Amino acid sequence: MTTRQLLEDLLTDLPEERLQEIVGFAQFVRWRDDQQEWQDFGRRQFASAYGDNEPEYGLGDLSAHIAPPP
Repeated sequence: MTTRQLLEDLLTDLPEERLQEIVGFAQFVRWRDDQQEWQDFGRRQFASAYGDNEPEYGLGDLSAHIAPPP
């Protein structure tokens, strides 16, 4: 029996309220997958923009570009 068939068998006997909960959970799972895909895309874009030869920066580099308070 496939997962889809098993799920269909389980859904057959559930009341409408439970089916609505399952729909909500399925939407959440889809949203979570979409978020992961966007994170992966962002990481790939970041990796393609910066290579291994990028300089290392420290706080000293940052403080040289911050204006002192008035």
